[in-house]
Amino acid sequence: MNRNKPSSEDVSGNGRPASSQHFDADYQDEVAVIGLEPIELVAGTLPRRQLRLVEAGAELHQEELLADRERLQAGQLPLPIAPLESAEMPHPLFRVIRFQIVRPFVLRVGFNDGTEQNIAFQPILRGEMFGPWFDLAMCKQVTIDPEVHTLVWPHGADLDPATLHDWPKHADAFAARAKTWGTQTVGNRTGGRAQPLL
Repeated sequence: MNRNKPSSEDVSGNGRPASSQHFDADYQDEVAVIGLEPIELVAGTLPRRQLRLVEAGAELHQEELLADRERLQAGQLPLPIAPLESAEMPHPLFRVIRFQIVRPFVLRVGFNDGTEQNIAFQPILRGEMFGPWFDLAMCKQVTIDPEVHTLVWPHGADLDPATLHDWPKHADAFAARAKTWGTQTVGNRTGGRAQPLL
């Protein structure tokens, strides 16, 4: 699987988005275009498990991918990026096995290694992907995906189980990044009224 092929050209001519902030990831006969800011599937398709691995690797190496994009735009060759399976990923593959809604926007999440995290999601409830969670009814529709073993919501949002497992290490960075994802009000995708973000 190729996870470190950032692209800077306009590729709209062959059906891909005309964006310089993406890279291609291929697995067998499938190809996906992954956006860098934010990291998300832009076009194409991969099996869900492989897509989660690619997204996890992109989160870890986002700065390197963006630096390679700048090198390409400057006419330079990109620098190689270590694959996800390298020694930079020493942690085991965690799985979410249970959860409990503690209070609005706060979940107690249990993992396959016996640990738990109380996760307050409200600081990241912005933008296209996570903004809809601000609708409490939507937030309560969380389930565990049996294939990728993480929390998922009906509109397609999820988070890597390793990120959830180590949430105290990532919470501040996610909250800071969320401020770039959109305004402080989130509208209902089905046409409901926008609500202020606390």
